[in-house]
Amino acid sequence: MSRIDIRINGFWNAEIESAHEVYKGILSNLSLGGAFLRGEFPKTEEFFILRWKKGERKYKFKVKTIRKEEEGRGVIFLFQNGSDIRKLWSFIREELERSWKAYF
Repeated sequence: MSRIDIRINGFWNAEIESAHEVYKGILSNLSLGGAFLRGEFPKTEEFFILRWKKGERKYKFKVKTIRKEEEGRGVIFLFQNGSDIRKLWSFIREELERSWKAYF
């Protein structure tokens, strides 16, 4: 199946917040549609909060598990409003610009 959104490859330290605990993880393969997470996860919860930082900027989104693998989980973003979408798009755009400049 082909992708219809831009996906950035990279690795970012993240926190996975469940109703009862916060876990450490690695965020990768990020797009407006979702991402892949490696690390510890709440055993039974499918919905949780994903947080990460880049410089001084903090990102926090509700996510839902859509795929479980041995290496981690595929998640989709559950945007609360247009501001959330714009914030994530800004992060993706900045990472694209940075990686694009590295080629030249």
